[in-house]
Amino acid sequence: MSEPTLDQALFSELFDWQPQAYVWLRPIWNESGEGVADFEYVFSNDTGLQYLKLSRAQLGHLRLSDTPSLTDEMRPKVLAEHLRAFTDGETVTADMYNPIINRYARVFRVRFRGGVLTMMQDKSDERRAIQEISERTRQLEQSNADLEEFAYAASHDLQEPLRKITTFSDRLAHELAGTLSAGQEGLLQRLQSAAGRMKGLIEDLLAYSRVSTRQEAFSPVDLNAVLGEVLQDLDGAIQEAGADVQIGPLPKLEGDARQLQQLFQNLLGNAIKYHSTERKLVIAVSGRLLPPGDEAPAAAGLSGDGWYLVEVRDNGIGFDMQYASKIFQVFQRLHGRAEYEGSGIGLAIVQKVAFRHGGAVRALSRPDEGATFQVLLPVEALKIQT
Repeated sequence: MSEPTLDQALFSELFDWQPQAYVWLRPIWNESGEGVADFEYVFSNDTGLQYLKLSRAQLGHLRLSDTPSLTDEMRPKVLAEHLRAFTDGETVTADMYNPIINRYARVFRVRFRGGVLTMMQDKSDERRAIQEISERTRQLEQSNADLEEFAYAASHDLQEPLRKITTFSDRLAHELAGTLSAGQEGLLQRLQSAAGRMKGLIEDLLAYSRVSTRQEAFSPVDLNAVLGEVLQDLDGAIQEAGADVQIGPLPKLEGDARQLQQLFQNLLGNAIKYHSTERKLVIAVSGRLLPPGDEAPAAAGLSGDGWYLVEVRDNGIGFDMQYASKIFQVFQRLHGRAEYEGSGIGLAIVQKVAFRHGGAVRALSRPDEGATFQVLLPVEALKIQT
């Protein structure tokens, strides 16, 4: 290279110590002198030389179009960016991946002292971290999908042998009635009881896996009608518990009607199951559009505004809030089977349905003061009409 000019000395003073790559090029005019045919390198700091894969001696009078670290596909794009910065005077910003040097960079090009100054900010570590997170997320989603498929297949395949166990044990109980000792009769009853519990567990496991494996396309749904069907299905349990169920107006939205029915079935079923024997059970179902800045979405792990809240509140036995996240996990129970029947899958289904509709669910409670389950749904995405 020639002896440093004043501009080169200034460039060195300004940019040599910078961690980002800085490269300065000047135009090469065409023969008529009316247009720029190419650019040539004038100066680069050390980081820039690493990007260019050049020594300082190799940089002198090298044309942009001859840059060895640019692929044939990249050259016309990079030249066009320099022309825009030089002729139009605009700041050109671009994200660039260079396979030759295997680096990602955010590139800024500006007109500078009769040429073009390029600054390249290395984004390789950041980009690779994002790609790694994306790949791990994909693997996790695939793993979850595989587990759900396995759960569905396994529970489906278990139904036939379980049906035989139930049928044969019922036949034995009928044919041997009055001939068994008390101990033998007790063993047979335990077998029938265990088969009944297994049947319930398999049905719940199938219901959980179907939230992902048997999805319906979203269509217009009236939550009032959905809740009405749930109340009909639970009428016997409501009557037996002597419950007072209070229903407020709910919206219409775009969703999966069958899954939303599962959601309400499990929430109301839980309220009935865990009622207090010391007072009349009251269950209140309501809905409201949340105002901007309401704390409920953030508390449920959501962001932004535009949420609709469906709330199911009861005055049952409640629970300690230290278990508020545990209750949504599969097979998690806060009470023994001797106290309350169930598989511990119902609330996991509720959470999964809420997630599938772009929302979330959270629980609020205190021991012996009832529980409140809040289902948050996105207004715009589900086209909620109040």
